[in-house]
Amino acid sequence: MIETENHDPAAAIWELKPDEGCPVQRAVDKLADKWKLQILLTLMQYDVIRFRELQRQLSGVTPKVLTNALRELERDGLITRTHYPEIPPRVEYRPSERSRSLLPILAQLQDWARAHLT
Repeated sequence: MIETENHDPAAAIWELKPDEGCPVQRAVDKLADKWKLQILLTLMQYDVIRFRELQRQLSGVTPKVLTNALRELERDGLITRTHYPEIPPRVEYRPSERSRSLLPILAQLQDWARAHLT
């Protein structure tokens, strides 16, 4: 993080170098998909969940869309996927430590939204 003269963390957002891009925008872009945030919150609730159960919890998501979102979340280090070589194959999804670190931030965002977007 960029240190500012007055040590105001919010002020650091406006002091970015032009070639750095905004880290807040990059973070939002990772979660801005219709389903990704719902997937993460569901994983946090259940801790471990299989594909079909996750699909049942997210009514309206197609298998293809869910698969793509899970792959992107895994690629971004936000979930872990464990494949068990059984017949039939078993795959479980868990929130990663990286996604668990988002919980306090998401709780603050929820509080802000309730206070300002009603």
